[in-house]
Amino acid sequence: MPVLLFLPVWAFMYVGLLEEPTREGGVLYEGGEIYAEHCASCHGAAGGGAVGPAFTNGDVIAQFSLATDQVEWIAKGTDGFLAEDRDMYGSNGDVDAAQQMPAFAEKLTTEELFLVTYYERVELGGYEEGLAEAEAVYDAFDHGEIELDDQLDPTTITAADLDNAISSVVEELASE
Repeated sequence: MPVLLFLPVWAFMYVGLLEEPTREGGVLYEGGEIYAEHCASCHGAAGGGAVGPAFTNGDVIAQFSLATDQVEWIAKGTDGFLAEDRDMYGSNGDVDAAQQMPAFAEKLTTEELFLVTYYERVELGGYEEGLAEAEAVYDAFDHGEIELDDQLDPTTITAADLDNAISSVVEELASE
């Protein structure tokens, strides 16, 4: 009899364990919220591409080996890179000039640019090795340890500036 009474409780617990837990905060959750609002319409809800290039299967990592290069691209967009006479998309230059990436430096804060970048790299691109860096950078932003303006100036910001700003966080992570 006690077993029969416990059976519904056990079934409820078992089914609950089968469901994937939902994220309610953190770098991937927040980055996903930003992605859904600003990026999914061009790159697809799951990052598989649409008007814009795909991020899945490591495509985003192939284009941008460093997160800071990707942040710079998102901040400046096509027009910013063309104004500097640079490749349209990452170091490979694989994107057709007809695909216009808007600049997001004035729409998103610096922290939001990093959040969406890490979401694209880790969650959509499958670059799980980048999760530790993403969390460390997220925590550093949260504690005011990264010194960057709240809004990036798309005419002056460079990936090197971004690298310098997060270098102490990344170096500390590497020494652990």
